[in-house]
Amino acid sequence: MSAADPAKRFASLLKRLRAEYADAVVSPIEPPPCDERATSLEGTSSPGSVGSMSGSAPPLPPAPLPPGPIHPFVADPLVHELIYSMLLWEATSAQAKSAFKRLREALVDYNELRVCLASEIAELLGEKYPLALERSERLRVSLSDLYKRRHRLELSHLLGGGKREGREFLGALEGVPVFVMARVCLIHLEAHGIPLDVRLFELLAKERAIDVSEGTGSAGLADASSWLDRQVHAGEAPAVHAVLQAWCDENGHAPKRDRATIKTPASALIASECAAGRIVTPVKRASKDPRRVKAPAQTERDARKRGRPND
Repeated sequence: MSAADPAKRFASLLKRLRAEYADAVVSPIEPPPCDERATSLEGTSSPGSVGSMSGSAPPLPPAPLPPGPIHPFVADPLVHELIYSMLLWEATSAQAKSAFKRLREALVDYNELRVCLASEIAELLGEKYPLALERSERLRVSLSDLYKRRHRLELSHLLGGGKREGREFLGALEGVPVFVMARVCLIHLEAHGIPLDVRLFELLAKERAIDVSEGTGSAGLADASSWLDRQVHAGEAPAVHAVLQAWCDENGHAPKRDRATIKTPASALIASECAAGRIVTPVKRASKDPRRVKAPAQTERDARKRGRPND
């Protein structure tokens, strides 16, 4: 097969998918309201404004919000996109949106997500979520690495820099796949690139519409992603990503390693994290129940029964 054959097949496939998924669009993930108190206080009127209900007076403007912190999940839009893209990687859009909602409902803010154990995050995602434990570990270490670099969970500094600097910064974050880096840069930095994961790679390979010489490893996907970027004209990447994602949502399959990953016991995962120095084994505290604390005399009697002196 010549090098031009996959490119021609990809162009033909893309033409067909554009017709099939003409309504597909890609847009930034919508963050929660700026302040949830605004919803509960909307339309609140001051005492003495009862007459406004009968139409005798124009309605009063909403009461001002009381002082206090805004909703904790109102963070940098790029951080929202980073986390959503991590959930979308090797999953469907419906799964990612549902998981994103569950995380926001269960956690106080993204800092709590950063300090959670991978097994705890995986439990929130659900047992059947693709690559649940691996994804959870990637989420945790990527947020931790971002916090170490910036001393807070923010990526807004990338908006004022170049596209190449943004790609390099996101690509250097520990645990961030090429798919996630490319997607965040495409949506928020307008950097040219087509997000590619194993799900999409295998669909394209089945159509013989991508160069499969490098395989699906980390380096292979990076090279395949670069090849894919060269097949799309500048400015068309968002529309192409939208139709490819819609196609992948309907026809893609999670990587085969997922089944073994989600069956790994939580205890084994925590043990591996301890061995890698990622978390510290908690020290058991002494019981405060006096019935469970042996008195010195009882300890001495037990030692004599065992036939050795009490140390």
